[in-house]
Amino acid sequence: MKKKNMVLILSASLMSFPVFSAQVNNVDVLTERICKAFQTSSERYIKNEYEYSPQVFEEIKRNGEFLLTNKVFVRYLLEQYDQVGLLDKSKSPEEFLPIISNFSTDLIQKLFQLGIRRLEINDQRAFFRYRKIWLDSLDIRDCDSMLDGSASKAVQRKVAINQFEKLTIDELKDYFRIFRKAVFAEINDFPVVPSLTQEQKKYVEMALSSAMQKELKALKPDERQVMVNSLMSKIQANRPSCELIRLTYSSALSLSGPTSVWVFIALSLDM
Repeated sequence: MKKKNMVLILSASLMSFPVFSAQVNNVDVLTERICKAFQTSSERYIKNEYEYSPQVFEEIKRNGEFLLTNKVFVRYLLEQYDQVGLLDKSKSPEEFLPIISNFSTDLIQKLFQLGIRRLEINDQRAFFRYRKIWLDSLDIRDCDSMLDGSASKAVQRKVAINQFEKLTIDELKDYFRIFRKAVFAEINDFPVVPSLTQEQKKYVEMALSSAMQKELKALKPDERQVMVNSLMSKIQANRPSCELIRLTYSSALSLSGPTSVWVFIALSLDM
């Protein structure tokens, strides 16, 4: 399930910088100007469009400010746009910033998702725990609609709000710490992306299967039957299943020891 809200806020921030009169032909100069412009006027561009609580929005704003005043981050974005021909340095910033903004949403999300693979086990475990808290807060139909891309704008709004409001402030701060760590890990191409041997993959499958059975057995008989019926129906119809993702994350989080490390590596590689 893609989490677009945070990156949309960052993209909107890029789109709204003050107009520069001079043409910019150097990426370093452009990077410097964008960082300085955002540093002096960030409150004008990060809007609380989803009406988050003040405490939650403060953390969202702080995360956006950190990224968009970081020269490594901004330069990386500009270089990516340049490589695909979306950054015409002969034009003034106001002419190409809308293009940058439209392109950056998917790029930042991709950096985040790929970067999770590079993090240490404690950060991966925390990430999937926060993700499970979010999924648990959603109605099954809303969750499934987000997975299959059929969610209405009203549902998307509710999901976006739940994404952050269901975490405590300390958890939200930690989530954004992991977000930034993942983004910069992917930008720096370090640490290296881990891999699993075929034998390790077998242990992962066995461990998850056993943990899932324990999770299901812990349910009341009628709840277990409803869950199993729903899972089987969606699997047979080749449809996304929020219940399956919840069960997978819950089972993974119940594990400990060396095998749990492989389990979270496997989950992060499958993001």
